[in-house]
Amino acid sequence: LALVVLAWFIGTKLAKGTGAFTDIRVAVAYAYCIPNILSLIPYIGSIIGLWLLVTESSAIRETLGIGKGLTFIIVIISIIAIFAIFLSGTFAVAMLMGMVKP
Repeated sequence: LALVVLAWFIGTKLAKGTGAFTDIRVAVAYAYCIPNILSLIPYIGSIIGLWLLVTESSAIRETLGIGKGLTFIIVIISIIAIFAIFLSGTFAVAMLMGMVKP
């Protein structure tokens, strides 16, 4: 859901794309279906992870009506932002548990 929110915000506000939040949510949900099922198979999960980037980019590109390059940049920025949020949350929990000294 965080990827959808970030992609919608960046795509509509900064890239001037046209598309509703619900449209992007539905398109990305369809893009996640098959890769999530196939990622359970050992050794194929990493390949499926790369394929997920392709299907995700295609879903966002079609819903926002923007170019491929801009869509790829939006997806990469969204993934980096999600990773940063995850790391900061993990670090905050580690600090609260006394595992890391400020």
